[in-house]
Amino acid sequence: MNNASFSASSTNHLDNDNFASIKGPKKISECLILLLTRHETDTHDAGRAYNETYLHSEVSGLQKDPGLKIDRVRQQTPNARSNSAYTHFSITGNNRIKGMNLVNALGAKRNAEPMNWDKYFGLMAVAQ
Repeated sequence: MNNASFSASSTNHLDNDNFASIKGPKKISECLILLLTRHETDTHDAGRAYNETYLHSEVSGLQKDPGLKIDRVRQQTPNARSNSAYTHFSITGNNRIKGMNLVNALGAKRNAEPMNWDKYFGLMAVAQ
């Protein structure tokens, strides 16, 4: 339905001046949410969650711009014929609070409601 088809005299519909559209989350927000809601994650988890194939690049960007510290643990691939390995990423300590605030700040830029972190972490207070 085209927005121009709404009648100006209709009281049942809001015109475009009365609401702000909410854009979908960016990959960096999805990456942060995945890192915060799981104990640890890897490229396979990110690929299943939001089709991310270069998680290491997203993590690198998160560490450079907002200054989050993201831990890396390199592990050998089980039952692999070659000497292949993959990396697990995790956020710990005060960096979790920074990450939560960053997700909410990125959401505010796209007119989204703040995340309800209690759903994931119980009664953890998020510092502003």
